[in-house]
Amino acid sequence: MAGAFTAEAVVRFLDRCLMENPTWFFIDLGHPYVYTANSRLTLYADEMHWAIVAEVSGYHSRADAFQLTVTSLGNGLERLRPAGDKHQYTYNAEFVPLITQAALHAAVEHFATSTTPIAIKVRDSSVLVPAKVSTFVPDVASQSWPKGARRRDLGRYIAYEYADVCRATDTEKRVHLPKGLPELMTIDQWHHRDWYYSHSPSSPGPRGDAPSSYETYWLIAQVLATRDPSRYRPRLKPNSHWSNWPQAGSL
Repeated sequence: MAGAFTAEAVVRFLDRCLMENPTWFFIDLGHPYVYTANSRLTLYADEMHWAIVAEVSGYHSRADAFQLTVTSLGNGLERLRPAGDKHQYTYNAEFVPLITQAALHAAVEHFATSTTPIAIKVRDSSVLVPAKVSTFVPDVASQSWPKGARRRDLGRYIAYEYADVCRATDTEKRVHLPKGLPELMTIDQWHHRDWYYSHSPSSPGPRGDAPSSYETYWLIAQVLATRDPSRYRPRLKPNSHWSNWPQAGSL
């Protein structure tokens, strides 16, 4: 059943939101300061409102910590933190700590000389490394794991072997959504392209491939507008796995 918005309106919103909100983020799998690990999209909609909530975990080199970035996009977001010198803008991203600097440092020091297991605290849980190496962690699988493991290796390993511990809770995903907005589906792998908007006075303008330029976000928009998950029938090969984003963490 059609609602008060169309698929075209959703895609148009995604194309324009960074231009109109200079402190907003789009879904970023190749951030130069973040070694991306796992990611997922969750779609929500009713007749009036829609939202896409992205979860991207990764090792943040500047913070020296493993964190989850939860980015909300939609036409009825609420409770957004103010941004700008006059609070004229808002933030649409929240950061959830997963593994602290101290825990990562201790694990790296341990694996500098040892291959014996070590427990690492992730949020309020304790996980054991090493365990069965996941096929989703190709460069870890090819090493003499876990000896010599780096911070980003540990984060990526944990993000897949213990994915549920590294996900956002339902409350965290809904922090900016209208109350009771129905969840439609989750997408664990999808075809994604880099997209951002430069607000530099000397060279303003869009960079990368706009969401409207390829099928992924048109399909997502159709799911949202019709509230029918079966509309998501992608033909493009998924590339959201971190190994397809070598620029992630490059700075």
